[in-house]
Amino acid sequence: MVAYEQAQWMAHAFHDPQNMPAFVPLAGATTGTEDAQRAVDDAKVRGWFIAMSMRKH
Repeated sequence: MVAYEQAQWMAHAFHDPQNMPAFVPLAGATTGTEDAQRAVDDAKVRGWFIAMSMRKH
């Protein structure tokens, strides 16, 4: 979805830069606390995958 929306903005900026629509942030934007928790969760999952890859079967 982000890539699709970015492509729309890029096309609009290229073809009609003087008439760019106003930026409206996503309704579900995350707070700093949620971003920090997501980073911790991602690190845990990465660690789990690293541990799984190092196990001898």
